[in-house]
Amino acid sequence: MKTNNSRRRIFVLSCFCISGLLCLSQLVFKRQAFTPAIQYKDTDEQFIPQHMSLLGVAAITALGCNIDIDEYNNTTSIDTDCIGRAVEDATLKKSHQEFHLQNNIQLARKRVASDIDTDTAHIDTHPSLIDIDPKFRPREEWTTTTTTTTTTHSHTSNSSSTFGSTTGIAYPNIEIVAFPKAGTSQLYNILTNRPDSTAFNPKNKEFCTNALPKPKQDHPQALYDWHKQVYDNNIKRIDQATSSRELSSSLQQQKKEIVSVNGCISMEDAVLRHSYLQLTGDQQRFIVLYRDPADWMWAVWNFWTHEDDTILNAPEMWAQKSNNYRSPEKFHELFSAGTKSKHFPSRFNTFRAISVSHIRMLWRYAGKENVLLLKNEDMQPRLVNATGGFLDKLSNFTGLDRSLYRDEYVFRISNCSNNKGTQSNCGKKTSSAYDIAGNREMLPKTRELIYLFFWEECKIWAREFGIEYPDCVNVL
Repeated sequence: MKTNNSRRRIFVLSCFCISGLLCLSQLVFKRQAFTPAIQYKDTDEQFIPQHMSLLGVAAITALGCNIDIDEYNNTTSIDTDCIGRAVEDATLKKSHQEFHLQNNIQLARKRVASDIDTDTAHIDTHPSLIDIDPKFRPREEWTTTTTTTTTTHSHTSNSSSTFGSTTGIAYPNIEIVAFPKAGTSQLYNILTNRPDSTAFNPKNKEFCTNALPKPKQDHPQALYDWHKQVYDNNIKRIDQATSSRELSSSLQQQKKEIVSVNGCISMEDAVLRHSYLQLTGDQQRFIVLYRDPADWMWAVWNFWTHEDDTILNAPEMWAQKSNNYRSPEKFHELFSAGTKSKHFPSRFNTFRAISVSHIRMLWRYAGKENVLLLKNEDMQPRLVNATGGFLDKLSNFTGLDRSLYRDEYVFRISNCSNNKGTQSNCGKKTSSAYDIAGNREMLPKTRELIYLFFWEECKIWAREFGIEYPDCVNVL
């Protein structure tokens, strides 16, 4: 039976190959008696194609050139001047693109990430909080409760810790801090939809202080106001959740408190709050998601508006098909131009820099052992549950029970191209074909360009962070 199936597959494959060759042969012009003659418009010379197929006609008209078929005289006239100009334009375009590609290759080879902060020394106090006015210091009663308990985690050297012991009243126990368009919404849903966890702010996944836009001297006041607001808003909600939540008997035996999760994807804001509250690793930990740089930049461009767009006041600054233009070709041109364009340095270049500098900053303030770096690709439905994979790493780091993840959130994608928002359900399908770009994926040659721009960063990701994207590292 296997032999017959193999023969059948070989036969079908052969038929496809023969059909393809026949289609190609229709494009080859040969003298045949039963086919119409081609009459050049600028000469009396004629030659006869093997067959003027629909594919051949489509190829010529796609160039914008005229083709006239005279069935009565059995002749076909083609505007060869037009074809010549089209070929010349294509040649010039290819030469132009090759020039910029080679230029970008040279820049990638010469570039060293000198703009990236390499300091990794630990810092106890944020520069904005040195000599802080005592009246703006956090209140002790806002950060502790009478329900403090202890729980043991295998991932820490301490035999006992108070991770989550304040029941998330005054600060989130788990912070998802990066990177935008790397899967933070999906991770947030995985972590908050458990019986032993809760959203730090149910109405706002990305609950930040918004202190950073303010002048440095106003940071203490902004942090104080934020902290008081959090306490006032959360104390009743969290205490009620703690008393009414139906926890499993195993969790009750462990006396584990409900852990709160926040998704403020501003590492600078998270570091500022962490330093202000003087938290330890037993109280707060951070999770960062990386993504293949080409897929990452393609998602960023298709999701958000930019100052180059005419209409910017869309909800959440989301790019919309009715207002904003996106295409794989335009995206390729942006990366071909690189820093010569306005769009690239103001957005793409920023993501490139913070993908390294912000991790080092987070390590300095929170401690390397309190930061978990993961890959978006490992969170895909077909891989997320693998032994030693995404969920295992997540549980080992947070101390959350591995068995309490809910399948309806683990095996689905959130906040996708055509269904935006934290609570959106995009199913299990993974695709980089965005509706706003005509349901087309980025051009393969664009992926190579993006790897060139991220080459230095990809090497650092692999060397220092253990985040490996071989196609990017080996692009040169």
